[in-house]
Amino acid sequence: MRNAFALVTLLVASLLAGAAGPAGGAAPAVPQGTIAFVSERSGNVEIYTVRADGSRLGQLTQNRLEDTRPLFSPDGSRAVFLRAQDEYSPQALWLMNADGGGQRKLARDANDTAWSPDSRTLAYVHSGRGDTEPLVIADVDSDRRITVRGSNFGPAWSPDGTELAVWHRDDLAIVGSDGTGLRTIRRRVPASGARLTWLPSGEIAYAGYQGIVVLRADGGNARRLVRGSFSDAWSPDGTRFAAVDQRGRLFVGSLVGHGLRNITPKGAGQLDSPAWSPDGNWIAVRSFPAEAIDHELLVVASDGSSSRRITRLIPYPWGSENGQPTWRPRGATEARLGRRPVAPLPSETVSSRTFRAAGPGSIVGLAADGRRVAVLVNFGAHCAAVEVWQPGHRRAAALQRPCAYEGSRIEGSAEIALAGTRAAWLHLSGGNSLETTVISATVARRKPVDVAYETSNADSGYGDFAHGGFGDGTLLAFTVDRNCEEGEYGDPPCPPGHKSGDVIEATVWRIGGQGRCPYETPPHGGCSRVAEADGELSVLAVDAGRIVVRTETGIRLLTKDGRVLRDFARKAAAAALSGDRLAVRTRHAVEVYDTDSGQLTAQVPATNRTTLEDLDGEILVTALGRTVTLRRLGHGRTITIRETRLAHAQLEPPGLFVAAGARVTFTPRRLVVRRLGGNNGERRVS
Repeated sequence: MRNAFALVTLLVASLLAGAAGPAGGAAPAVPQGTIAFVSERSGNVEIYTVRADGSRLGQLTQNRLEDTRPLFSPDGSRAVFLRAQDEYSPQALWLMNADGGGQRKLARDANDTAWSPDSRTLAYVHSGRGDTEPLVIADVDSDRRITVRGSNFGPAWSPDGTELAVWHRDDLAIVGSDGTGLRTIRRRVPASGARLTWLPSGEIAYAGYQGIVVLRADGGNARRLVRGSFSDAWSPDGTRFAAVDQRGRLFVGSLVGHGLRNITPKGAGQLDSPAWSPDGNWIAVRSFPAEAIDHELLVVASDGSSSRRITRLIPYPWGSENGQPTWRPRGATEARLGRRPVAPLPSETVSSRTFRAAGPGSIVGLAADGRRVAVLVNFGAHCAAVEVWQPGHRRAAALQRPCAYEGSRIEGSAEIALAGTRAAWLHLSGGNSLETTVISATVARRKPVDVAYETSNADSGYGDFAHGGFGDGTLLAFTVDRNCEEGEYGDPPCPPGHKSGDVIEATVWRIGGQGRCPYETPPHGGCSRVAEADGELSVLAVDAGRIVVRTETGIRLLTKDGRVLRDFARKAAAAALSGDRLAVRTRHAVEVYDTDSGQLTAQVPATNRTTLEDLDGEILVTALGRTVTLRRLGHGRTITIRETRLAHAQLEPPGLFVAAGARVTFTPRRLVVRRLGGNNGERRVS
């Protein structure tokens, strides 16, 4: 534990400056000041600070909750931020000193925060009921609160602090700092909800898909500075703006309308979230370089002459997604702001009972076998990773690193399986064609091998497909099939009696044996054909050397060599196999059959959203949204586990694996059995 924490501390402390080459001309002085930002570098979302030259990393928050959107007061002495326990809880508004001390809650539900110029009052939007989102004007040092009813967004203070500009429904409005005198200055603005800025000149600015617009506080003299969709940030003196377009390029423009200058640094990738330094010489931005999975932070000279990266990504799997930067306006100091980053809390790291996905990843696939679990971690539409974790180990084995494949119009990974130390997963890619690939690797030999590769028409959905499989022990099975297309020019054409989309050929394969695999054969071991059919054969479950497949007439139980053990005349979307019990998900229930006699032994009603997760011995595992249910089939007793996000579960002899959001938790089987009532006699766990 201590060594692992020391490693993380060392990695976190490596956030140093890396000066980039000048973009042209003489580089300005080294940037001064302090930037606050959000990062997941410890495994949890916390607020950090860093000097604008990349030195003196500090940490302002550390807890088990998510802290986001720091915003300094104009005098630089304090900052507000949002704290949320999970995605379903409202974000609470908190206040702290600039060094992270004195943290206290201001409101239980808040968004769109804005400080008054004198740093004494805070405006924010409270999520109401129905279509109401009242604007709240709060004294931060007392309980004084003023509420402006209605649906409000994005408040911005006037330079003298006597009024606020706010989006009121779809209108641009002005309201007094005492909550009175609400008046509309411009109706039905297409960009309603965009960020508002009240400039020192007295004009109000906003950016939307039609361009950057400024107008007088009475709504008159509206003029568009530039056309196109931009996000904007204005310099402290209000004479210049930084703008990021839809392609992620950074521009600087002038209030008097002299056009835009592209100052995007070379190799920076897509940029967003611009923020000006207090002296107006630098702009902090988030950078998303090509092939990256996390954002870095850059500071760019406002004249485009130089740039420098001020964050260094922490090696995978810890992750280091960096959030929107914000500068401390005043009170600049050379000292570290906040405490030196410390080792993460146990709840923020991989522990003996919890695995957490790196950075912004979320777990979308789960497959357990014995003491190990394989997880499919999604980092977005074009990026996924595969890891195998064993409770008690501090690190997971990465079989596929994030963004291991070049992006395409169709990209993603799904359908993960695990058998012993070997995992297999399905990867989707392509443009005009859809490419389905079954990829496999082991913990010992982590180089992925494409054991099956098929292509089809991406628009019509007809052609050859590979499907990810299921595993157990030493058996890992998958399917390759062909779907036909009706018509004279069908590819492949449908035989008589078949319609478009029908499976006309299918082969079940298993990894193992001396034969060649459908596409690429691993250097250690090959593949074997299990069964073939002129119709559907889709693998649904694997256990103890047997394979459950869906056929055109029902469910079939096979040996690993393809011998038919029994047919069940039941249509099913999913199945789970354990010993002499077979569970199948039918339209309105989960049905359990005896594999020897073929008799129905149990029937559990289920809604159309209930998923069959697993069956182990006489314990049935199902899920409905965020709730996992375990049911002992003998006497029907159940227990439920409620998660904060969509949940999946697998039950193995050592215990229960539950995945939700970015983490997998492990509960020893003896605790599961104790809660269900009964002994563990059906299985002995070593």
